[in-house]
Amino acid sequence: MSLSRQRCATSWLRLLNTDWLLEMAMRGLPSRGAHRQQPALRRSLGLGGSIALATTLLIGGPLSLAVTAATTGPITLGAASGFLVLAGTGGIANTGKTIISGDIGADPHATIAGVNATDVGGTSHAGDDQASAARTAVTAGYNEAVGRASSGPLPVAPNGTTLLPGVYTAPDAVHLTGTLTLDGANDPAALFILQVPAALTTAASSVVDLVNGAQASHVFWQVNGAATLGANSTFAGTLLTAGAITAGASSRIAGRLLSTGTVTLSSNTITFGSSPPPLLGIAGGGAAFTLQRTDPISGTVSPATSSVKVTVGGQMLTSPVDGHGGWSVTPSSLANGRFAVRAVTADSDGNLASAVQSLTIGNYTPLVSLGAASGFLALGGGGIGNTSITSVSGSVGSGPNTTITGLSRRYVGGTLHAGDAVAVQALKDLANAFDNAAGRTPTDEVFAGDLNGRTFTAGVHPSTTAIALTGVLTLDGQNDPNSVFIFQLGAALTAAANSTVNLINGAQASHVFWQVKGAATLGAGADFGGNLLATGAISAGAAAILHGAVLTPAVITLAGNTVTYNDAPPPTVTITGGAKAFTIAPRATISGTLAAATKTVLVTVNGQSLLGSTDSSGQWTVRPAFLRNGRYDVVALVVDAAGNQGSAFQALTVGNSTPPINLGTTATFSALSASTVAS
Repeated sequence: MSLSRQRCATSWLRLLNTDWLLEMAMRGLPSRGAHRQQPALRRSLGLGGSIALATTLLIGGPLSLAVTAATTGPITLGAASGFLVLAGTGGIANTGKTIISGDIGADPHATIAGVNATDVGGTSHAGDDQASAARTAVTAGYNEAVGRASSGPLPVAPNGTTLLPGVYTAPDAVHLTGTLTLDGANDPAALFILQVPAALTTAASSVVDLVNGAQASHVFWQVNGAATLGANSTFAGTLLTAGAITAGASSRIAGRLLSTGTVTLSSNTITFGSSPPPLLGIAGGGAAFTLQRTDPISGTVSPATSSVKVTVGGQMLTSPVDGHGGWSVTPSSLANGRFAVRAVTADSDGNLASAVQSLTIGNYTPLVSLGAASGFLALGGGGIGNTSITSVSGSVGSGPNTTITGLSRRYVGGTLHAGDAVAVQALKDLANAFDNAAGRTPTDEVFAGDLNGRTFTAGVHPSTTAIALTGVLTLDGQNDPNSVFIFQLGAALTAAANSTVNLINGAQASHVFWQVKGAATLGAGADFGGNLLATGAISAGAAAILHGAVLTPAVITLAGNTVTYNDAPPPTVTITGGAKAFTIAPRATISGTLAAATKTVLVTVNGQSLLGSTDSSGQWTVRPAFLRNGRYDVVALVVDAAGNQGSAFQALTVGNSTPPINLGTTATFSALSASTVAS
């Protein structure tokens, strides 16, 4: 450039340093003299393309200013506009807690790993139609950004640079080590497009700073390569890359990460704007229960937004947000069952916040079917051993070639099945019941450690480790008599001496299932509630009480225990005549008494099963079919509402009347002999 042309350019640069001319150029308005001189200016500075005005000034370091005569619109993202993170075939991989206040997605056959659904304000689209449409839109947006005419250069090391709105092109890879400032010049529509022909790297703790009205939604980075954001860095704008994107630990992004490759995250915060997303909550937390099918669903959002949208049971409901951040919707009648509730709201920047809840209407978790094992309160495939007096108000069984020792028949309310066909079938059904309980979908977070002091409501509660109970565990039925509790334990269960499982508000021991992958030990004096389904041995310490059943393919060891379905004693039944009776009538009635609360008795005799009902005084009577002369075992069995069994037994002899021998006149003799009577 000649000296005269340099002086000419300098005079024009001085002229451009006026607020009036700068404002006219930014607004795209012609000014006297300026418009006529622009071609000469472009030629004198050796610049081409569609630039209206450009200056490069050095003021204590590099400072780039670009002024366009006509404002171009933002890059069109279409179906991708709601996505904050979108990956190609490499998918999304995250470590740590990353907060994303918008949608995320990946190509078909790609995975989204390590992202907690509760930390995503929008929706996760792993290879679905929405993700595919978004990927197409990203490709179009990338190409659109490539085609935008440049307004000026982007330094390859833009640390300390301030840019006004415009389209900037770097000659090579860009590495930001400090702060890059994007100045919106108080124009809410200010647009920045930064074209990088190779990789983009920002150092740890580097900053892309938006000032004077610049908005992240109006900043676009078109990167023909990979993009790496340093740890603890602050980045702004939509990244459209032809390569992978890696966000360093704890980096914060106000914008979007849209890649054709893999997106790797690490404890990041990704929002549409510079403000954090709102905090949204649903009353009742992650799991709630109600018996009412039209109960309102409510919550709070902070800071307050304009509205909250709620989906539940196929219904889409909207609530305004009051001045205190409160919101509430009332769904149409919901059937009994469990429903996923999702609430979503957006702030003025477009940041989404969501909250989810598992809402149970009435009873949803079905009982675990025990099949043939349901009548057993103690079933040990490896046998049962007992010391002292143990009362079992139900049937007791063991596997083939095993024994039941130490249990007195008089203290067993049901029937003893030592390796018989009934016990064998019960053990088969027990295995199915165990698998059924283990396969239930959890409704709660994984728990671990000591259960002392904890309270659980109905649902499926998983644990992967050994569990202890050293004090009091409370199971709250929430006044629902059908509430079901299933505890899935991945290892052993140990209840300490004098520990307690407390059932309140309608919770029932028969509706509690402990699926234990290992041994179960109840300490001396423990008061335990629920059905124990274990794969290992079950041992009950001295005087321990179990409200439920002990069921295992292994050994059961008892020691002066009480095994019932609830706190009430088992029902009592008697048979008239007691333990032994005689009758000469082949169709004689069999009768007895029952507890007032029990109405029906099942009587078995000689292969016959007979039902008897009590009268107002508690008496019952059955009449068996013809019984031949002989001895018969009579069993009377009664079951109360909780499932506790009571029984009575009788040895009944049936025979015809035998006529006496006629002694004639000898009947008057006390002693009579044909020879001598000695005294």
